[in-house]
Amino acid sequence: MWHARQFDGCTQNQTKGALMKRLKYIPLALLIAVLSILSATVTVYAQPAIALYPESGVSTVIIQGSGFMPDSTVDISWDGSSVPTAPSPIVTGPSGTFGAIITVPTDAVPGSYEITVSGTAPSEEPVSETVSFTVLGIEGSAGPAGSRGPKGNPGDDGPPGPAGAQGPAGPQGTAGSEGPEGAPGATGEVTVMFMSGIVLALIAIALGLVNLVRRL
Repeated sequence: MWHARQFDGCTQNQTKGALMKRLKYIPLALLIAVLSILSATVTVYAQPAIALYPESGVSTVIIQGSGFMPDSTVDISWDGSSVPTAPSPIVTGPSGTFGAIITVPTDAVPGSYEITVSGTAPSEEPVSETVSFTVLGIEGSAGPAGSRGPKGNPGDDGPPGPAGAQGPAGPQGTAGSEGPEGAPGATGEVTVMFMSGIVLALIAIALGLVNLVRRL
């Protein structure tokens, strides 16, 4: 019994020793894994971008781009329409950058327009970037007000203008004083009335005579 227990104790000690030897290699394995991850090569492509110089104006625009596929061509459009460029064609350099000049279209009125650059990304995928450009008016800004000059001589009087519309009637004024009595009028109407009375009297006499004859 003692020998069996002693044998079992030796076996357990050997098992623990082997396990401890294996565990001490775990940190080393983790370190090797981390170093492998850090030393791995990761390709990161720059994002294509463009810039305008200036961002507003009336004549030419310088366009600079970066982040495109090296030795590839790019196209530039103004509000969706192709425009002449210098140089032409536009080819990116070994680092994927380019520079070009365009002219503001002569028929462009003052306002905001879109300039789009289309090309190829380093990942060989088609890409386009758009920025805004503001066309300014030809007229410059107003200058400072000048000093006031001396007063000139008065000009000749102009012709009278047309009569204006009649205004509203004003309030009624107070009654004036009574005037003098007028001269007596003509007597023609009195004579006519007198003659009319005589004619009526004669008619009455005639009627009375007729009645008298009838009674007889």
